[in-house]
Amino acid sequence: MRLIILTGNQLRHKYFANTLAEHFSVMAILSERKIIDLGSKAGIIDPPLGTNEEEAKLWRWHFGLAHDEEERMFRDNVHFAKGLNVIEVPKGKINDNSYVDTLRKLRPDGIAVFGTSILKGEMIAAGEGKIINMHLGLSPYYRGSATNFWPLYNEEPEFVGVTVHLIDPGIDTGAIIHQGRPHVEENDNQHTIGNKTIVVGTELMKKSLEELKNGTIKSFKQTENGKLYQRKDFSPIHLKKIKQLLDGGMLGRYARSPKEVVLIP
Repeated sequence: MRLIILTGNQLRHKYFANTLAEHFSVMAILSERKIIDLGSKAGIIDPPLGTNEEEAKLWRWHFGLAHDEEERMFRDNVHFAKGLNVIEVPKGKINDNSYVDTLRKLRPDGIAVFGTSILKGEMIAAGEGKIINMHLGLSPYYRGSATNFWPLYNEEPEFVGVTVHLIDPGIDTGAIIHQGRPHVEENDNQHTIGNKTIVVGTELMKKSLEELKNGTIKSFKQTENGKLYQRKDFSPIHLKKIKQLLDGGMLGRYARSPKEVVLIP
């Protein structure tokens, strides 16, 4: 299978791309910039202007831990694998005509997406129905942004998971191919289970691409609306409740007595 990968530039994105490159012929990787200095926490954990002292402390705790756990989990993926054709994309520019033209010229058999800005009109059309997205969250229950944060905030850890789906013009509304959930352990935190979810999702993406290649892929239309969260819904003060829940042992209790959720195969 000739594959194009659309992803970000952080360690988790490189893990995703490098893993797929071990199994498929990757024609190009369009790597959209998310952060500038991958070797520093600067700009990652600095709180937004206007946050008070308590909120700033919570912000640094949450995003500092995210940085550290990602390095711990994906530290072998500092670079994209040698020999891959990596095209760097400025932040927010993934839908520009030049990158749309790349898809049209290369005519891949499949396109795997994880961690880019939302794909729009011409980019979706250029994919000719072969764009598969890895969404961190269980659609349709949780769609949009930070969809493995909000289940924890809402005290529903059973809804932490990943959805591999076809791309359509909506926000995480495309037909579902596969879903999965991480194995939660007592010593997990919000970021370790998030990283486990990426590993689960990458395996499901591999499976979906194999099915696309073999002509056996099946997808299932989403029939429920669920909850849609956007970036504007999140503020530093939400981290206070998350920390209280985690310090209070929410994940430990869940690990000892997990709940089941109906998933798409």
